[in-house]
Amino acid sequence: MSFVLFGPSHLLTMAVVLGVSLLLPLWMRRHCSERAGIQVAVGLGVFVVAHEIVKAWIRVAVYHDRFVDVLPFHLCSTAIMATAVLMLSRNRLAYELTYFWGFSGTLQAILTPDLEEPFPHPLYLSYFFTHGLIILGALYATLVFRFRPFPRSMVRVYVITAIYCFVLIFPLNYLIDTNYVYMRYKPAGASLLDYLGPWPWYMLSVAGLAWLFFAAAYGPFYVMDYLSRRRGARAG
Repeated sequence: MSFVLFGPSHLLTMAVVLGVSLLLPLWMRRHCSERAGIQVAVGLGVFVVAHEIVKAWIRVAVYHDRFVDVLPFHLCSTAIMATAVLMLSRNRLAYELTYFWGFSGTLQAILTPDLEEPFPHPLYLSYFFTHGLIILGALYATLVFRFRPFPRSMVRVYVITAIYCFVLIFPLNYLIDTNYVYMRYKPAGASLLDYLGPWPWYMLSVAGLAWLFFAAAYGPFYVMDYLSRRRGARAG
């Protein structure tokens, strides 16, 4: 058996990931103290770091992947590191990276995973567990720590992402013969990249699409700010 896109297992897994990512922060916000919220966040941060170390070791020692292929250079791997920093330190830049990367690239990775193994293969579970932690971290900081993005956050993360991909990862892929951030070729499985043209043009398409994804991620806060201004104008 192999992974089936939007099959029963995939749909159920997505429901569980998104449900836990939303319900846990909501429960912590309503029923727990600020101290407890920080303690749970630190626990999550430590767990994220431990999981990434163990996952990399298993892929090399058990599945015989090359060490250079398990480095945390895919955007979602970098996002999980930002999530760990966010949970451990409540750093604002780490929040912005986690939020925008989580609700653009990570959601896309959950919807169309680059995955061959079906449920309940360990690589399947690890894949969705890792990506789910990014979404959980972004929602946890938003709902429990009451962080939020701003328009300048969107611009800052976009610039950081462009520098990361085109200045660091693009040449690195050729130096160590890897395909981080899929900048050398598309993933084997079905993905949004299949509709964005051939290499290298799909990278430019992604650069434009990323801005739309970032804007959509910021959308709920734009609406809330707009409604708040309208209520303030009426009250005045």
